[in-house]
Amino acid sequence: MFPEMVLHSRRLVLRAFDSSDIPDTHASCSDSLTQRWLPLPQPYTLDDATAWCTTTARAMRDSGDGIQFAITDASTKCLMGQVGLKKTDWRALVSEVGYWVSPWARGHGIAAKATRTLAHWLLTNQHFQRWNCELPPRTPRPRQSHSKLASTANAPYETLDSYTELKSTWFCSPCCPTTSGHRLIPRSTAKFRVLAQLL
Repeated sequence: MFPEMVLHSRRLVLRAFDSSDIPDTHASCSDSLTQRWLPLPQPYTLDDATAWCTTTARAMRDSGDGIQFAITDASTKCLMGQVGLKKTDWRALVSEVGYWVSPWARGHGIAAKATRTLAHWLLTNQHFQRWNCELPPRTPRPRQSHSKLASTANAPYETLDSYTELKSTWFCSPCCPTTSGHRLIPRSTAKFRVLAQLL
C-alpha cells in the first residue's frame, strides 16, 4: 500500500480526507457538473460524503488499490477538490489518476497543479513506471487541465480535441532529464507524442 503522505506545492496541500471535509465534499459532489461526469451516487447525500471522508478514502489506501488526497489551499486550508490514484498494479508499478474540483475552486488550474504534484511524488518518490489518465468524451474542463500538464511535440494540442476520446499513458523517462526533474511522456490514441515537463 502507499504510505500516508502530505504533499505540498506552492499553493496547495494534498492531505488525507477527514471529518472536517464532509460539508465541502457534500457540496462539491452534489454539484451538477461534478455529477454529470463522475459515477457518483445520485443524489449525493451527506451520508455519502461522510462515508467517503471517514471510511472509503482510507479503505482504498489500506486495500492497496490506491490513495486519495483532499486538495486544500495552502493559505486558507479550504477544500478545493480531490485527486487520487486507483486500480494500482503493484507488479507493473502502474496506477490510474482521477480528480474532481470543487465549484468554488474551478478556473484556477487546480486540477493541473494537483495532478502534477501527485505525478512527481508517484514517479520519483514511489518509483512507479507510469500512470494512466483516461478522459471521457466531450469533457472540456478535464481536457483543459490535461493540456496544462503537457506541451505538444509534434502537433498543436487542440488537434487532440477532435478525437471522441483521449486516453493517455504517462511514464517517467530517465532518458529525457531536465534541470527541474524528469519528463512525463504521454502517448495518446491520437498518435501524437506529447511531452510534459515537471515544474
